[in-house]
Amino acid sequence: MSVVDYLYPRIFEPLGIEKPFWETDGAGNNAGGWGLYMKSEDIAKFFLPYIHDGKWIDGTQIVPEIWVKEATRKQVNSVRDGYIDNMEGYGYQFWKNPIANSSRADGLFGQRCFLFPGYDALVVLNCGEAEDYKVMKVFWKYFPHCFGFEALPENKQAYNELLETIENCHVEELPAAERNTEMEQKISGRLIKCKTSEFVSVVTISITQMLYNKPGEISEMKLTFEEDKLLFYWKEKEYENTIEVGLNGEYGVSEITLGDLHYHTYSKAAWQEDGTLKLWIRPIETAHVRKFTFEFRENDVVKVINEMSPKFEDLAIYNMTFLGYPIKGETTEDVVKNAVKALGLPIIEPDFKGKFAD
Repeated sequence: MSVVDYLYPRIFEPLGIEKPFWETDGAGNNAGGWGLYMKSEDIAKFFLPYIHDGKWIDGTQIVPEIWVKEATRKQVNSVRDGYIDNMEGYGYQFWKNPIANSSRADGLFGQRCFLFPGYDALVVLNCGEAEDYKVMKVFWKYFPHCFGFEALPENKQAYNELLETIENCHVEELPAAERNTEMEQKISGRLIKCKTSEFVSVVTISITQMLYNKPGEISEMKLTFEEDKLLFYWKEKEYENTIEVGLNGEYGVSEITLGDLHYHTYSKAAWQEDGTLKLWIRPIETAHVRKFTFEFRENDVVKVINEMSPKFEDLAIYNMTFLGYPIKGETTEDVVKNAVKALGLPIIEPDFKGKFAD
């Protein structure tokens, strides 16, 4: 029996959470420390008992009270240098926060749940920031002192300002552009054969290298242009997918399977003035965006500029900080990032070339 199967009738189902996907090894054992895919609302449900002595809102004891106390209190010391969030000690899968009676569960790229039992509150963050301590600086600026136990007085101006701020929040966009019909007619539906490394995938290496069945090594691509969209086909190892990509400023929405993962993709493409084609693929169950830029050259050669956001070099800085060896100063940080970009990216997430096969 897997951990998910064991927990479903004991935790997930009583909390109204659909059985989630949890990464496994080759024997079907769930990863445990990572790879659990849940919606923000479900994360809130999952951790709510931890601010109520293990009880759900209807009084049902979901996890033992003694476990809540032991898991969320400091069990061991953590790093002695870096950012204050990682220096307050560690419980059982919970980090201690730099304020009294508060802990949190952490994931990469800013996926976090903060527990504030003294305020009868928790906060769930979803993010896509490699250096997520930058997010923490903003978080601690407002939390938890923004909480209160009295009803707030009506403030229509502040409420409207909040709505406007929310409306203006958006992810990085790829603007629509004029179609290049001449080039589209030349390349549409033609197979591109590629030679890449085992790490080159539509999803980031921070995901693929934690999987038992690893995707990667893109070997084929195809761009098929239609009235208001692009059909993008690619093959990596034995996995083949075709997704819809918006060419009119709207996202094309599709589903893909890579290794053990099943993702929904939101994708856009746009021609650039220099004749290149940008294609952005956002698997929304992750914190990442894959960015391909296609350069169409002579003799049917295609060069693909391969980028990922958040960037791999930013993740390297985060990892050193997390381990207690923070980079001191912007100049030194830039040197490290440039070194990782120059030495690491050509191996981990390199640009690559292909050629039309017909």
